[in-house]
Amino acid sequence: MPANSGSPAGSTVVTACTCNAGSSGPDGGTCTQCLGGTYKSGIGNSGCVGCPANSVSAAGSIVNTACECNAGYTGADGSTCEECTAGTYKESVGAAACSNCPSDSSSLAGACAAQHYLCNAGFSSSGDGACAQCPSNSFRVPVLWPTEEQQATVRLTAAAQQLRPGVPWRLVRSLPPLSTAWHPGNDDLAGTLTYGARDSLNEAWSVRWADEAPPAEFLFATRFDTANAATGVSTYDLDLFQHWIHTLHAAVTTRSVSPTLQASVLATSANGSPHSVTWLNRQGGANTAVDPIITVNDHYSFATNTYSRVLYAEQGLSFNQFDGLSAVYGGLVFVR
Repeated sequence: MPANSGSPAGSTVVTACTCNAGSSGPDGGTCTQCLGGTYKSGIGNSGCVGCPANSVSAAGSIVNTACECNAGYTGADGSTCEECTAGTYKESVGAAACSNCPSDSSSLAGACAAQHYLCNAGFSSSGDGACAQCPSNSFRVPVLWPTEEQQATVRLTAAAQQLRPGVPWRLVRSLPPLSTAWHPGNDDLAGTLTYGARDSLNEAWSVRWADEAPPAEFLFATRFDTANAATGVSTYDLDLFQHWIHTLHAAVTTRSVSPTLQASVLATSANGSPHSVTWLNRQGGANTAVDPIITVNDHYSFATNTYSRVLYAEQGLSFNQFDGLSAVYGGLVFVR
């Protein structure tokens, strides 16, 4: 009997084996676990159902109430998720209500972390999360709301949170849309480099994270690109990722003396379950400054004579050197 399926007693044909709740596939065939953000409550060959907008579920979910509202949104499990109103925020996934910002501070609608609030005019941060009134003979001008670039970072971070819920993600590296080369630095993802203007949509940028505790997880992603049928011009979407990889710290920082490295990943856009892929993360030797080269699937397939889609590389590696791309919609690196 295929995995994740069942059949009535006395069945005589393999097509009597139907996929269990939480898995989908043809009768008698392979049953694939529903991906995160979907669920399937019945048995049979029906497809997995997407969670309501702005909510997410664990892989293999069997009921709609497994869909929980993302950070920055609130509502009952399995129901409509409403954006937190301006002046409130919500840090965790679930049905909890949005929390009010501290006194004398404000936030944009949909704020998903306490640090997304800003002190009002006449008040400044006291260093303990509160806003204190400016002392005598001093002032603070009205707060300017985030720039377009900063809002883009907030939206991308919210998209990462929706895709892979848990501890909040932080965007630490980004390439501009239609960039033609990978990240210019070479620190093997150790977080020692700072370059570009943070949140920029026009240049590659990176912030330093080496002075903090090493991140437990990495998320590599590219924005979803769509071509306008009338004009042929591609655009990018700040709320969707087309290709992505979720993996642990050790998988991206371990170097190998062999040409390729078997890396354990938690999930990818091609496979929602934990598995291993082969990456280039070579230790020493010529042409290794571009490593690690993080790919969705095995770096190279001998069966199809093709390279996998690359999501991260260093030292300004040209996009078309491996997977034939002339440009990519943002090489994004999140940590948590």
